[in-house]
Amino acid sequence: MQLTPFVILLLTCGINGFFPSDWRERYFGNGGISHEAQTRSAYDALVGKYFEEITPITTNMIKARTAMAEANMEVDDDQTSSAKHFDGENFEGGQAILVQAKADVIRELFDGNGEAAQVALGKALHTLQDFYSHTNWVERGGFDINYDLGKAGVSLSPIGFGERTCDECGFGGIDRILIGCHDCANNTFGFNTLTSGYYAGEDRPLGGAPIPEYKCRHGGATDSALGAIAGAVYAEVFNDVPEGINKDSLNCFWSPHWFLHRQAVNLAIQSSIQYIEDIIAEGPLEDKERRLLFGVGTSLAFAIDTTGSMAGIIAGTRRQAIEIARSRLGTKDEPIDYIVAPFNDPYTGPVLRATNFSDFQANINSLYAAGGDDCPELAITGILDALAVMQGPSDLFVMTDANAKDYGLALRAIEVAFEKQIRIHVFKFDSNCDDGGSAAKRSLQKREDSVANRQYSALAGSTGGTYHSLPVSQVDTIGSLIEPLTNSETNTILKLSGTLNSTSSFPVPVDSRMTNITISLRAAAVSLNLTDPTGTPLNFSSPGVTLTAVTDGQFLTIQNPASGTWTLILTLLDPVLTPPFACDVSGVSPLHLSSFNFVTLRGRPGHKGFFALPTQPAFDHDVAAVAVLDGSFRTAVFDLRNTLANRVVNANMTPGSGAEGAPPTNSFYGEMRLANVSLYAYVEGLDDEGAPYQRVLPNVFQPIFSNTTDTGFNNTDIFAGRRNVTTTVTLPSTSLPTETKTGEPEYPGCPYPTEY
Repeated sequence: MQLTPFVILLLTCGINGFFPSDWRERYFGNGGISHEAQTRSAYDALVGKYFEEITPITTNMIKARTAMAEANMEVDDDQTSSAKHFDGENFEGGQAILVQAKADVIRELFDGNGEAAQVALGKALHTLQDFYSHTNWVERGGFDINYDLGKAGVSLSPIGFGERTCDECGFGGIDRILIGCHDCANNTFGFNTLTSGYYAGEDRPLGGAPIPEYKCRHGGATDSALGAIAGAVYAEVFNDVPEGINKDSLNCFWSPHWFLHRQAVNLAIQSSIQYIEDIIAEGPLEDKERRLLFGVGTSLAFAIDTTGSMAGIIAGTRRQAIEIARSRLGTKDEPIDYIVAPFNDPYTGPVLRATNFSDFQANINSLYAAGGDDCPELAITGILDALAVMQGPSDLFVMTDANAKDYGLALRAIEVAFEKQIRIHVFKFDSNCDDGGSAAKRSLQKREDSVANRQYSALAGSTGGTYHSLPVSQVDTIGSLIEPLTNSETNTILKLSGTLNSTSSFPVPVDSRMTNITISLRAAAVSLNLTDPTGTPLNFSSPGVTLTAVTDGQFLTIQNPASGTWTLILTLLDPVLTPPFACDVSGVSPLHLSSFNFVTLRGRPGHKGFFALPTQPAFDHDVAAVAVLDGSFRTAVFDLRNTLANRVVNANMTPGSGAEGAPPTNSFYGEMRLANVSLYAYVEGLDDEGAPYQRVLPNVFQPIFSNTTDTGFNNTDIFAGRRNVTTTVTLPSTSLPTETKTGEPEYPGCPYPTEY
C-alpha cells in the first residue's frame, strides 16, 4: 500500500500513553504532558515545602530529580505488563507495585542508598500517574485524587471480568470524517464501577483471551492487534480509530478521551506529591532520609593507599578532610554520605561508608599505614570499590605514592565513573614507588616521565578529573584543591589539556552571580596570568586573591570576581620544551549546565521518547543530543570543542517552547555530525542580567565508529522528522564542508480539530 503524505502526517502527529520524555519522536505526542514533566513538577513542589531555603536547587538536587524522572521513563520499555500501567482492570497488580515500592524506598533510605531510593520511587510514580489516564477515575467524577493508591491491604475496585464497563462511541461528526475519531464523550456514562482500558498485546485478559466487546479499551490508533504502526495506518485509511478511554494526550487520534487530559495530568501530579508524602510519614523519614531522597548535599569520597610509606600522607589527608566536612555541617553542602575506600596489596577494602559526620570521622581516623616494600599497589581496585557505593554527580579523591599494579582495570573504572558522572582526582606523592619495583632496585624517576604520571593523568582526564603529582611536603595543600571541587554550585567554565607551543590566551566569561573563580594549572614549565574585564592584569596580592604554587603547577582562587570576560594567559617558560599541561577553570554560581546527553529513541512505535545513549556517540553518522541548562539566562549557544577549547562541532541546539505538552525552555535538542576527536560539550551566552557566561561538562566524549546507519532518531521514512539544520564540523587549521539537512520544519501544525 502506498502511503499518502496525509497518512504519513497522521502517523507522525500522535502519542500513546503519557509520553515518557519531554523530547520525543518528531511530531509524536504533540499536546501531551510527559511523565518526565509530571515528575519534575511533583519534585519541585515538595522541595519548596521541605527545603524552601535552597533556591535555586543545587546540581545534586537536579541529579536526584533527574534520576526519578528517568526511572519513571524507563517503565515504558515494558509494554506487556498491564500492572505497570494500570491497564486491563489489573488493579491488584498495580496496587501491589505501589505498596512494594513504598517499602523499597523506605528501606533504601534507611540503608543510606539515596540513588536506589530515587529509582524505586520514579518507577512507582509512572504506575501511579498512569492510573489517572488509563482508568475511568476522572470520568466517574474524580475531581480529587485517589487516596487509597499505595495503601497496603486496600482493594481499589471490585470489578468483575464479566461486567460491562463501556458502550460504543458515537459517530464523531467532522472528526470522524477528517481523521477517523469517534465521539467517546459518553461511552462510560452510567457505568460507575472503577475500570481501566485493555490494551492489545498486554497480559490481560489472562491466557491470551480476546478483549470482550463490552469492556473499555485503552483506545487510540495504536491500540490494535495489527500492531502499533499497522493499526495507525488502518485507522487513518479506513477512518476508524479504535474506541477507548485513555487520556494520554490532547489528540483524539491517539486518545479517545483527550478532552480530560489536563484534568488527568493535574490529578497525577497531585497524587505523586501525596504518594511521596505518604512515604515520608510512614517511614517516618527524618531530615537525614529526606536529604538523601531529594539529593540535598554532596558526597565526600576518598580512596586511600595504606602502605607503610603513606603514613604522613594519610595524616594530612585525614586532617583536611575532617576540617572540610566539619565546616559544611548544617549547610546545603553537608555531605549526604562519606566514603573511605582503603587499598594496599594484596588486599583492598573494606569500604567504610557513613551518612553522618561522627561516623566518618571515626572511619577515617581508623586508617593506618602498614607494609609497603612491594609496590605498585591495587589502586584501580580501590577506586572501583569506592565507585561501587558512590552516588553521582560527585568527586572521588585518590591518595597514593605508587603507580597502579592493576591498571588493566582502568577502562572499567572510567566506564563506571562516566555512567555515574563521577570525576576522579588523583594525588600522587613522590616516592621510590613511582614506576613500580622495589625501593632497593630503583631510584626516584623524573615526575614527567613516570609510569604513575601517565597512568593517573589518563585516568583522571578521561573522567573529567584532575591529576596532581606532588612532593610529600606539600600534602597540606590538598585541602585548598578539594574544597572548591565539592561545592554543590561549582561549575566548570573552561577545560584545557595538551601541549603549548607559545603564549596562549583563553576567554573566561564570569556571570553576574559567580562568587568565586578557581584556576588549577598542572604543568612544570608554564606560567599563569589573568586580566580582568577591563584588560587590567590581576594583582596576585589583591584582597580575595589566593595563589598557591606547588611543584607541578599553580592554583589561583578569586573571591567575588567582577562580571564580564576575563582572559587567562598561559605562557611557556622554555620555548625549547613543550611539556604537557592541563588547566581547569571553575566557578561557584547557580547557573548550571546540568546535562548534555547524546540520545536515542526507545519505546513502542507511536510512544517513543529520547533516552541517553549507554555508550559513546558515533562519528560516522548523525547523532542527536538533549541538554538541560538550569538557572537564569537569556541566551544559550551550544558547541563541542577539543581539548584546547577550539570549536569543532556546532551543536545546533533548539530550546523547547515551554508551551503545554512541549519541552521547557531550558531544555535543548539538536542533531549533528561529530568528528573523531576527544570532545567536550560547551554552552555560552548571556545570563538574565546580560553578563556573559560559559559552562563545560567535564566528562569527555570519545566518538566511536559504529558501522551502522541507525542514527537512533531517524530510523524510517515515516519517523524521519528532520529539521532544516546546518551542521558545521571544523578541526584546527581545517574546515570541512558544510552539510545542510533538509526535511520537515520542527513541530508543524497537524491537521486536527482546533480543540487539539
